[in-house]
Amino acid sequence: MRLPFPYRPEDQVVSSLLKSLAGALDWAAAVQPAQPWVQAVRDQTAELAVDLIESLFGKSTLMRKSSGPS
Repeated sequence: MRLPFPYRPEDQVVSSLLKSLAGALDWAAAVQPAQPWVQAVRDQTAELAVDLIESLFGKSTLMRKSSGPS
């Protein structure tokens, strides 16, 4: 079964939306508050991977105590 062609050219729609946001977003201001969260994710990547794999095998990770900042 083939999918129908999109109703509208999605690449052009997304491109035009991104162009309209180009001057509206202050990425430098957005990066600063996000840095601690990004660093915490980077520091706990292995623990997150273990949690995800354990949850695939049915282990509940909802009640696990957090060892780092949330």
